[in-house]
Amino acid sequence: MKTLDRSIPPQANDFEDYMPTPPEMRLSPNGIHSYYFQNEFLELLHFTILVKAGKNHEKTKCVAETCYKVLKEHRKGETSDEFSSIIDSFGATLSVNVYMESVYINMLVPKRNAVAFMKIVFELLLNPSFEENDINIYKQRKIRDLQYYLLKVDTRAFQLLYNNFFEKGTPTQTIISEELINAVTAEQIEGFYKESFCAENITFFAAGCLDKDIKNELGELLARIPRGKKIELVSLISAGNVEKKIFERRAESMQSAVVLCRKLSMSTPQFDHELDFVTTLLGNYFGSRLMQNLREKNGYTYGISCESVRFGKSILLYITSEVNAENCGKAIDECYKEMRRLQDETVGEEELQLVRNYMQGQLLRSVDGVTSFMKYFCSCHLKGYSEDEFMKKREIIRNITAARVKEIAGEVFCGADFSEIVVGNRN
Repeated sequence: MKTLDRSIPPQANDFEDYMPTPPEMRLSPNGIHSYYFQNEFLELLHFTILVKAGKNHEKTKCVAETCYKVLKEHRKGETSDEFSSIIDSFGATLSVNVYMESVYINMLVPKRNAVAFMKIVFELLLNPSFEENDINIYKQRKIRDLQYYLLKVDTRAFQLLYNNFFEKGTPTQTIISEELINAVTAEQIEGFYKESFCAENITFFAAGCLDKDIKNELGELLARIPRGKKIELVSLISAGNVEKKIFERRAESMQSAVVLCRKLSMSTPQFDHELDFVTTLLGNYFGSRLMQNLREKNGYTYGISCESVRFGKSILLYITSEVNAENCGKAIDECYKEMRRLQDETVGEEELQLVRNYMQGQLLRSVDGVTSFMKYFCSCHLKGYSEDEFMKKREIIRNITAARVKEIAGEVFCGADFSEIVVGNRN
């Protein structure tokens, strides 16, 4: 038996051109776009209803998440256990995820049960039940979760980030509390659902072995969703000045959460992808500069990341980590040092090609099957990208130059533009 010599790296091959098969698009009479990702061998069907109405669309704190989490519990006239048993009898799953600007209603079901199951789901969606008992149970669960997560320094740091960077008085800027959770009413929930769950805010995605009859049945169900109007964002990133240093001491903490953050007003698909490349190089994969410095060289942290997140037309760019409390100040200094180095020095071709290969691999992994491609496509759709965004991003990754990396770093990594948020101890 031949032993694998792990001291010799495997052969590296260039990426071959690849274009995922585009989905079939259908338009319902009420204006809902449906995208079908075909795979004749996938008998377990994946469905996603994307509702463009998340926490940034709520007028009252905690309403969006409470609304959609309570929604999925059961239909009118049933208990949660009875509804759960019905879902299990189809061999299906139903889950809901509520994010800042979207709600994902996800379903998995064997093909043979798909139509019957989806009729039950749509009965739930079109005739929702928001009973006081269900709302109170959810509130109790949410409060327990809040009590636990507030013990974590990273949770508190991100609360302070939103409190600092969003417009004053908006729900996203307001820090969640037990009182705010308990203050949510059934009337507010019903109002938000009626406002958000309408054809203008919904897109449907399906993947698997989807025959004509299933598509037609799904089309009829989607056509029953009422029309309304597009829901508007309520919470936006502040256009004014933000605090530059925010420190909340926790004397007992051995680790400190650090977030270095700034806002960017520029946002186009081209710039988003170029910025993604630069943040990956700086701090968003294991071989990144921040990881090599703060983890491998200095041992200040187990992990660190640099990411950008778009809210509406603006971007929050941040570096985040949990570091040894006694080295918190040194860790922050090293972050700024790596920012300056990226601004002042031209990235070498070897490092540039390493990041290109890593990001192309990640991009290919995101479309290596119809279900993963559906998720990638759904994310692009939510951001308003074009349907050929995969090809555009691939070309940007392949062709970005060291000069362009340095140019972007000069635009976005000026240390004076960043706010420092620290929760824990700082030396």
